[in-house]
Amino acid sequence: MAYADKCFVGRRVKLGLLDEEDVRQIHAATLDVIENVGVRFHSQRALDILEEHGAAVDRESTVAKIPAEIVERAMSTAPSSYTLGARDPEYDLPLDGEHVYISSDGCGVFTRDAGTGEVRSSVKQDLADCARVVQALDNVSATSAVVSAQDCPPETRVLHEFDAWASTFGDTVTELELQPSGKYKPVSRFASFVNVPELIAMFRSFADVVMPEDLRAYVKVPALSTGARQISGSALRGQMSASCARPGGRCRARARRPRNGPRWRNRCRSNARPPGRRCR
Repeated sequence: MAYADKCFVGRRVKLGLLDEEDVRQIHAATLDVIENVGVRFHSQRALDILEEHGAAVDRESTVAKIPAEIVERAMSTAPSSYTLGARDPEYDLPLDGEHVYISSDGCGVFTRDAGTGEVRSSVKQDLADCARVVQALDNVSATSAVVSAQDCPPETRVLHEFDAWASTFGDTVTELELQPSGKYKPVSRFASFVNVPELIAMFRSFADVVMPEDLRAYVKVPALSTGARQISGSALRGQMSASCARPGGRCRARARRPRNGPRWRNRCRSNARPPGRRCR
């Protein structure tokens, strides 16, 4: 039996708080905002697609104003149900209105300490502890960051949260490694993934795809002054010369010129010294 079979409830009675006219007015107002105010997209690829299909795109503000008919047409092509797929099909979660799943999420910034009962800011270890608890609960179908790593810098906090969360899905190996000081120190490193189906389901709940062309919106790559990479012959010769220089001074090859011939002089390089000449 697949995991989702245990979560099947069948068709449910809908609780309608709004009548059809209320729903129609909300829908019309939403389309008006999308068409006349617009929506900001941080993906240049998304803006390209929207512009190609008739949206008015402002590249400077990254705002796209999408006509109502385009929105309606796109909505008509959306499937009524889909599946949150796992690496192992046994753990696929059909999102069809006939299944009910329990998931842990929220990324809270406070937690109640299990030992003292004190309410305090959440830390990275709290996130790892929550992930272990969730992993042990078979009735929880999917999960993400339950609390936030408030003890980590804001610029890298999401990476620490992923690290604490992913530690539940990996095995580590501790080995002695030689340190720069010359001493050995036990170091734990990630070895392999475990509980992969649950990991994939959690990852897809927040993951996004960034194409190479989208990176230009986030990463500024400086332009080369010459327009292309160049290798200078003189610079290369200088590097070769420096590599063979003797300690405390330069190594120069001196050779007496042959009678009725030119004097030959160069830096000491094995591939440049004439046969039979010594480097003095």
